[in-house]
Amino acid sequence: AAVNPDYCFAARDALCYFGAAGELAAKKSAGPGSFKVNLYDEVFNLSDEKVKDMMKVEER
Repeated sequence: AAVNPDYCFAARDALCYFGAAGELAAKKSAGPGSFKVNLYDEVFNLSDEKVKDMMKVEER
């Protein structure tokens, strides 16, 4: 809500960020332990441009 005052869109954006970070972390991970560390790193290093390229949102 700090970036988007509309809670619905803020939730959508948060899910897109974590989804993109999860996909990127999974590509680098050998198992669940390394996935956790890689997920934190991807969330920290994620940019808006990278997320926009990976967004899979269908509006109805």
